[in-house]
This record gives sequence, structure tokens and C-alpha cells, in this order.
Amino acid sequence: MESSEKPPVSVAAIKKMENLRDFVGLLELLDPTLSVVYRRASAKALASLAPARAVPEMAARLAVEPDRGVRQSLVRGLGRLGDDRALPVLIQALQDRDLEVCHEAALALSRFNSPAAYEALLVALTRKETHEDWQIRRFAAQALGKLGDRRAVPALIASLRDESDLVKPAVAEALGELGDSQAILPLKTVRHTTPHRKGAECATCQAIDAALRRLASSGLEYS
Repeated sequence: MESSEKPPVSVAAIKKMENLRDFVGLLELLDPTLSVVYRRASAKALASLAPARAVPEMAARLAVEPDRGVRQSLVRGLGRLGDDRALPVLIQALQDRDLEVCHEAALALSRFNSPAAYEALLVALTRKETHEDWQIRRFAAQALGKLGDRRAVPALIASLRDESDLVKPAVAEALGELGDSQAILPLKTVRHTTPHRKGAECATCQAIDAALRRLASSGLEYS
């Protein structure tokens, strides 16, 4: 016989909490004993609200959270807040076992005007511990472009020679975003020495051309 007992919470109830900005109630629903469906919905609502008062609780939950979907939402929410109290767990999330969480962490760190965030992204730009780390390097390049710190230009120039042709387009795009003239010659050099083939190599050429056009539009040399 099926139980007539109703679940203690529902997705509709979570949506109501979000509308009421009841972040305390939403934090309680991150309890790991609850259904992952409710926990993910609560984390997503918290990411949308991004309440500054909840930073310590969200950061603490992220540090021990077993579910990748919940971690992803918590990282997104903490990134939106840009609160330095969240930096340690966001930097740690760059090494998460789930690539989507790593991506969110890189994007989150790009919103911090912090030496710690900058250094963490620089380290990630050269990470080569596993065969999957090309994706982390790509995320880091994208984030460094968004961060806007031109100190990253030399490291990004070096990464134009990354062993993965899937990383190079992100590096070129970042150099275009940063708008530093010292990137022009390296971009042109890589452009002229990249084989003209279909696929990833072509994507690299297209990204370099776009970066050079962007630099030219800023009044920097392009010919």
C-alpha cells in the first residue's frame, strides 16, 4: 500500500521560498539527507538570489558537497557575489572532479579583483596533470580575458603554443579582450605558422584574426 504522506518539501515550495527571498529556508534544504532533486533546486535558487549574508554557509556547504549539480550552483552564486570570503573554496573548486564545476569556478574567479584569483587562474592556465586538463587550461584562458588584468598577457602569449589546438582559440580571444599591443606580433606569428586545415587549427586562425581585428579597433597596430 502506497503511503499518503506528502514529501516535506516540493519544487513549488522552493520556488515560493525564492520569491520570498527566504535564503535561510533554502540553506536548510541543502541538507544531504534530502532528495537531490530538492537540493539542486534549492542551490539553484540560492545562486539566483546570491544573498551576501549567506556567503559563509554557502562556502561551507560547497567545501563538503557531494553532488556536482549542487556544487555547480553554489559556485555560480558565490561568483555572482564576488565576496572575498568565498575565494578559498572557489579556488579549490578549480580542481573539482567535475569539469562543469571547474568551468563555473573559473568564471566565478574572473569576477574577483583579487591577487589570489589571478594567481589561481595563472596556475590553471598551465595545468597538465591529466589528459583532461586541456579543458581546465581553456577555462582559465577565458577567465583571464574576462578578468581584464594585463599582467596575464605574457602567460597567455606563451599559451599560444599550447599542445592542444582546442586551447589556442580561447587564448587568442583572451589576448584580444585584454587589448595589449605586445600580443600583436605573437598572434601574427602563430597565425602565419598554423597549418591551413579544417577543424581545430582553422578555429585557431579564426580566433587570432578576430583578436587582431579587436586590437586594431582599439587603435593598436594591425596590418
